[in-house]
Amino acid sequence: MKSFVRGEVEKSRIKLTEIVKEVLSLTYQKWHGKVKITKDIPDDVEIYCIKGQIEQVIINLLLNAIDAVRRSGRREIFIRGWNDEGATFLEIEDKGVGIEKEVLNKIFNPLFSTKKINEGTGLGLSVVKEIIDSHRGKIYVFSEPGVGTKFTIKLPLMEGGNE
Repeated sequence: MKSFVRGEVEKSRIKLTEIVKEVLSLTYQKWHGKVKITKDIPDDVEIYCIKGQIEQVIINLLLNAIDAVRRSGRREIFIRGWNDEGATFLEIEDKGVGIEKEVLNKIFNPLFSTKKINEGTGLGLSVVKEIIDSHRGKIYVFSEPGVGTKFTIKLPLMEGGNE
C-alpha cells in the first residue's frame, strides 16, 4: 500500500500537553459548547515523535470521538497521557455509541467507514495506524456498543524500541 504519511522530519521529545493543547485549539469549533473534554496529562509527560503526525493522529481520534458522543447523547471525552517503562501512553476515551464487534476488526482498513456517504472517507483510522506504526508504536482499541470506545497508543520514549 502506498504511504499516506508525508513530510518526514526528525523525531524529537516534546511535552504531550503542548500537542494536545494545539489540537484542542485547532478543533475548538467542533467541540466547544457541545462536548465536555477532560484532560489528565501531567506536565512532565514527554513524547518522542514527529509532532505534526501525532497531531494528525489526535485530531482523527478526537473527531471520531466527537461524532460518537454526539450520537449517544453522553457528551464526554477523556484524554489521558503518561510515561511508563520507557514509553509514552496516550489514551482517548469517549462515552459514545461504541463499535460493534464485527466492525472492530475492520476499522484500520483503508477506505472502511461506517459513516454515510459524504461524511467520511474511511482513511482516518488507517492513517492513524500507519503513523503509529511508523513511530514504532502500538495502538489498541477497546469498545462496547452503547458504552463507548477507548483508543490507547503506546510509543517508545526514545529511538530504538517498543515491545
